[in-house]
Amino acid sequence: MEFIPETDKQVEDVPYFEDVDTKKGWGGHATGKGEIELQSQIAAAMGRLGGMVTGWKKGTVIVLKQRRDAYEMYYSIQQADGELLGGRMYVAALPVRTKPNSRGHAQKRRQALSMALYNLRNQLEAAWRMQQLIPGYFALLPFMLHESGKTFTEMWVDRHDLKNLLPAVTGDSEDEDALDIEFKEVE
Repeated sequence: MEFIPETDKQVEDVPYFEDVDTKKGWGGHATGKGEIELQSQIAAAMGRLGGMVTGWKKGTVIVLKQRRDAYEMYYSIQQADGELLGGRMYVAALPVRTKPNSRGHAQKRRQALSMALYNLRNQLEAAWRMQQLIPGYFALLPFMLHESGKTFTEMWVDRHDLKNLLPAVTGDSEDEDALDIEFKEVE
């Protein structure tokens, strides 16, 4: 008998902005907050995670041949020795169905981008809680930049050999940083 694995799951099509609501599991579609206010809240959430937002670029991304408004957010974290390490996150709005130059198109694009920022803020706030609950978890690691200019997530998605990207934690030497956790069984 031969096992034949399924192919890797592809990125799924995302719904149009006009088709989402809280009943379908989407939050922020009706947020009244603007992009600047949400960016400020995201910067505060990043600060709780140990990161410092250093810049924003507004633009577009193309995912599965679909053009979507997006932001590229840059941030840094400071290591114990004072060295700054960079990171980057993209946040893409859901596509809008209305046609360019039609009435309401620009407003829908702004709302969709605000919704994306709203959800990024919520995700970062939830990540802070997970850092409190999962010892050794560092939520910003997937978005840290490798010397190649790609994030660790991009390296993974592109199927690069990640074994050589990060040092192995062996615990053989006192000089190595390792997470030492004691567990106590409770009844």
